[in-house]
Amino acid sequence: MIAVEELVCRFGERVAVDRLTLTVGPGAVCGLLGPNGAGKSTTLRALVGLGTPSEGAASVLGFDAQRQRVEVLRRVGYVPDTADFDGFLTVRELLEFAAEMHGFPRPEARERARAGAARWGLADALERPVGGFSLGERKRLGLALATVHEPTVLLLDEPTNALDPRGQATLKDAVRRVAEGGGAVLLSTHQVALAEALCTHIAVLHRGRCVARGPVPALWRERDAPSLEALYLQVTEDGPAP
Repeated sequence: MIAVEELVCRFGERVAVDRLTLTVGPGAVCGLLGPNGAGKSTTLRALVGLGTPSEGAASVLGFDAQRQRVEVLRRVGYVPDTADFDGFLTVRELLEFAAEMHGFPRPEARERARAGAARWGLADALERPVGGFSLGERKRLGLALATVHEPTVLLLDEPTNALDPRGQATLKDAVRRVAEGGGAVLLSTHQVALAEALCTHIAVLHRGRCVARGPVPALWRERDAPSLEALYLQVTEDGPAP
């Protein structure tokens, strides 16, 4: 459902993603772990057609992320690490607009906006302009926008940043529901414990390359590491990436 093949992303002389190959099948939740600058966000952006890969390919549900970007965006829910909204619009206006852009008639779009706001703890903020929102409120709004059309694929960049425990619980429930429904999820996170608890598979990125990957918990057990954290520290220590 999600496929990256020999992906290379360069920014001038810097190689952000270095020949990354990765697939995520139905029912899987794959976590991208890695230090800052490891290529996690760049990989997720490539999957929604933001930026042009230098080499290789990225696709979602068989649609090429570059040549068929509109088809990809119709089918995925994407949450960037930081989201920018028009501060004059309200939660209701943004959610209704998103639902209508996904093809829902106005009455259903309104209902989806109300349900999405309630689900993500924004019911009391439905008529508030989002310009004064806190970081946590903005993150919850981003997640509401990404899930208003009930996508079969979620692409989440540091989705728990700024979320309180209730917001994190709602996120975990949303991820599990997509996977249990036969969808696929690819998320980046710095939280090793979250990845271990939520993901079925993990890929560790370091300097743009995948240095470890596999199912949970076989990934670190097969390498004789005592934990995922120990493996992560081992494969991302300073020095040339293997």
